[in-house]
Amino acid sequence: MSNRNEFTTLQRAWLDDLRTTTAPQAHAQLQDREGGNCCLGRACIVAGLVALQSEQGPAFSFFGEENDGEPTQEWGKQTYLFTDDGMGRCWRMNDADRLDFRQIADRIEASPWLYFSNFDVPGAA
Repeated sequence: MSNRNEFTTLQRAWLDDLRTTTAPQAHAQLQDREGGNCCLGRACIVAGLVALQSEQGPAFSFFGEENDGEPTQEWGKQTYLFTDDGMGRCWRMNDADRLDFRQIADRIEASPWLYFSNFDVPGAA
């Protein structure tokens, strides 16, 4: 566990992964058939979840010891300490704004309190 206002080991690993991965970027799916991931798919991989193709179509779901399907809001809060809207903000940057992985990592690092609950809002008492 890290201190307040410091990235956890897993948060830092995810941001580093977003900056260094050579995997293609996917949109509207955690992982696509070509092996591309959205930014939250990369978070699943860094956390050690395994991608399995859905029987209903081309999408993949991620599974792990404590996760039996799509990463839920609760999983994100427990694993990455996402805020209530942290995962949604990431989804919007990846899918709606079409930012690349490096741009997403830069935005998260510039304002981590918007994404992670272990950061205080600057100037808030």
